[in-house]
Amino acid sequence: MKNKVENETVQRILLDNKAKGVYKFKFNNEDGYFEVKNESTRIFGMDKRICPRKTCSKTGWIDKKYQNIVCLSNKIFCIVFKMKLL
Repeated sequence: MKNKVENETVQRILLDNKAKGVYKFKFNNEDGYFEVKNESTRIFGMDKRICPRKTCSKTGWIDKKYQNIVCLSNKIFCIVFKMKLL
């Protein structure tokens, strides 16, 4: 899973059965949070002044290859990539 803000990768996490927790990322002098659990991820809701439509948090959990969460107003993208270990 890759988390991008304004086209810069700010976080990469392998979505496996060991990955879990809440992770913080910075954007526009604000803090955002996403959660990883059960090989899936979601973005927590943000204050309405930061994200008025809350589309990213309403997307909910994603876990399939190339699924994504997008917040256009804040230029935040969360994308799932599945990789096989050699």
